[in-house]
Amino acid sequence: MTLSYKYGVSVERVSAEKVRAEVMNDLSVLLMEPLRSTESVRLLKIRDCPMISFPSGAEQWFQKVRYLCELNLERLQNLESLPYFSSLEILHMIDVPRLQMLSCIPISLKHLRLEKLESLQDLPSFRDDSSLKILYIIDAPKLQQLPNIPSSLEQLWLERLESLQILPSFREDSSLKILHVEKVPLLRLLPEIPASLEHLEIKLLESLQHMPLSFSKSSLKILHVKDVLQLRLLPEIPASLKHLRLEYLESLQRLPSFSVDTSLEILRVEKVPLLRLLPEIPASLKSLWLEYLESLRWLPISLSYSSLESLDIKMVPQLQLLPPKIPTTLRRLELMNLESLQCLPSSLLDVSSLEYLSLESIPNLKSLPDLPPSLSDLTLKKLDQLDCLPSCFSNLYSLTHISILEVCKLRELPDPPPSVKFLSISGCHPELLERNKEYSGSDGWL
Repeated sequence: MTLSYKYGVSVERVSAEKVRAEVMNDLSVLLMEPLRSTESVRLLKIRDCPMISFPSGAEQWFQKVRYLCELNLERLQNLESLPYFSSLEILHMIDVPRLQMLSCIPISLKHLRLEKLESLQDLPSFRDDSSLKILYIIDAPKLQQLPNIPSSLEQLWLERLESLQILPSFREDSSLKILHVEKVPLLRLLPEIPASLEHLEIKLLESLQHMPLSFSKSSLKILHVKDVLQLRLLPEIPASLKHLRLEYLESLQRLPSFSVDTSLEILRVEKVPLLRLLPEIPASLKSLWLEYLESLRWLPISLSYSSLESLDIKMVPQLQLLPPKIPTTLRRLELMNLESLQCLPSSLLDVSSLEYLSLESIPNLKSLPDLPPSLSDLTLKKLDQLDCLPSCFSNLYSLTHISILEVCKLRELPDPPPSVKFLSISGCHPELLERNKEYSGSDGWL
């Protein structure tokens, strides 16, 4: 029930004792006058009120409020300081350009988000018995250091901190599970990784050269490293890791070996131009994505004995061969822009789980091996030398979708199996286009 609405203030009763209030889009209000007599506010939002500055009397009002749990402040151009609030659990401050520091942070606070604070230079220390679990600090260009990290913290997100040079150490009893550090250009070192950490994401760190040694002994499950241009080596990968993603690492020359008991299921390596070899592929791996690897020439034989279900290889110009044995668990295979690849292994026929096959821009591929009957989706595109399809084509009774695009030398298509529902042929030899008018209409549907 709305209690009042004036001076840009909306007050709504949540329950008999608790009230939600919002102050917004008011160019003149200096303090929330309708709230002076209300001491049961639970959620308070103040946004787009450029004149609000919390003058005298505001701090006394905050101290009287018994239920205030969440405070959201957004786009307050004149706010320079914030009163102390003893019961607060959630504080969001976004686009408050004149705020230079926060007062003491209450023990009760669990979620703190600070974003677009142009003048923020300092944060108060957290008490040992702090309840803080989630901390976001984004776009605070003058912030040079962080306070101690409380052991209660579970998520730490740091983005676009242009003056920050060092991160504080994590306590031995740290509860941190997620650490995200992005665009902190002066940061040269990461602190030792706490044993509790499960998800580490580091991006656009221009000065970072090394990963901490404790990384190898962590319980990490997800690691994403992107645009860390000076990183040359990775330490040993922890056995607990399930998802490894490496992107835009111009100085990285090799990957560490995976342990025998590794849990790795997803490996994505993209835009690592100096990488020449991959380590032995663990049996646990289910998805492998390789893209823009200019120096990679070979894939490890161990790939054949993995549990791989999805394999994507794109823009790897020096790759000449795939392993002779394709894992029989493979469901999806996509190959694109492989200038040196000349053939596919005959073992493809034995991959009884394969459902999706896409081959694009492989200029030296002249023929295809027999394909497995499980195949349901086939795409052939820009295969300049391919002039025939395998004899098994008409017997692929699971095949439902066929796309053949810009395969200029292909003149003849065997009769498609009756299971095919969609057939698209475009930019191919005129003889092929003429012969297959009977199979497809203008929209490609049979």
